[in-house]
Amino acid sequence: YEYNADSASCLFECGHSQDKWADVVGLGGRSNSDTLFRQLVAAWTTKEVVGHLHLLCDDDLEERYHSMYMQAAAQAAGIPCTLIVGIDSISFDNEHDGLFRDANNVVIQNVWKTWSWETVLKQYKQSTAATSSSNEADHHMDHHHPRSPPNSLKRPLSSPTTSITPGPTKLKREDDVSGVATSSSNRRRNLQPVRQVMDILLHESVRVFEPLWTVLPSSKAILPVLSKLYPSHPYLLASTFDEADVVPMFPKGYCAKPVMGRTGANVSIYNDRHELISATGGAWDKDNILFQELALLPQYDGKYVQVNCWAIDGRYGGTILRVDESNIIGGSSGMYAMRVVPDDDVALPQTPTNVTTTTD
Repeated sequence: YEYNADSASCLFECGHSQDKWADVVGLGGRSNSDTLFRQLVAAWTTKEVVGHLHLLCDDDLEERYHSMYMQAAAQAAGIPCTLIVGIDSISFDNEHDGLFRDANNVVIQNVWKTWSWETVLKQYKQSTAATSSSNEADHHMDHHHPRSPPNSLKRPLSSPTTSITPGPTKLKREDDVSGVATSSSNRRRNLQPVRQVMDILLHESVRVFEPLWTVLPSSKAILPVLSKLYPSHPYLLASTFDEADVVPMFPKGYCAKPVMGRTGANVSIYNDRHELISATGGAWDKDNILFQELALLPQYDGKYVQVNCWAIDGRYGGTILRVDESNIIGGSSGMYAMRVVPDDDVALPQTPTNVTTTTD
């Protein structure tokens, strides 16, 4: 899993693309991430996965090839895998074993996913609120006009929850290609469809390969808490949810960004006079906003540079660079391959001839 450091695709670029690109153009030096894929394979081997592994992702190109890269590592570790895009091909067998199945009737018991836990918790909150409202309405109707409850409320407790208010999950069908589940066979079986990704990830029969506790360190919402616990920590930027704190806390400028935002969307940057200097649009304009001390990325050759490092099972896996002329790194920002070269090959900066140096 990742700690909100960068978009998911960078794992693939770090472990595969940057070295391929460097080889094609004859870039000097050596790879800094040529062990990353082997580390992923070793990590999957130690997980002792019993049965099939299903990789779940949304209908997004970046998430797809990120998932395919992880699928390749799991398969190299000897784990049978199926990639599922969306959830339309998944069903719940409520009549027999109470388990989830893919379009090929394979039981879903081990899941690796790109869906964020924030999405799951949001769906759970919506479902709970909708169920509570329905129960109150039924109680009111039963008090005045006794009647049978609707079918949607008669389901057994072991079945997936169904929200009256649909969550953000995209329901997509997939072409029948190798290693990807499709939805047609589920329609031939009389099984209950899965409407939300939370139905799967919160079910007791499913092992998810991203612990639920990671929702805390991977969410921007924890940053104001850490700021209060460690107000002067050198590795933390001061953060707050209270806009009234902006002036006293951030005399050198600040940024405002949504808690659930991704790929640099809906980010605004303000200078030391608290004037807006850059901003991006996106789909999270209604989300909770976090205000954070400004720390612009370093610039190289006229572009801002972000260093993205990956750790696999707690060990260094590799680094790749993302660059952009904008001071807000986004999903379309470019990437530079990072290479390792001997110290002798790095030219030290020369002292200008018109500058005299002295020592004390």
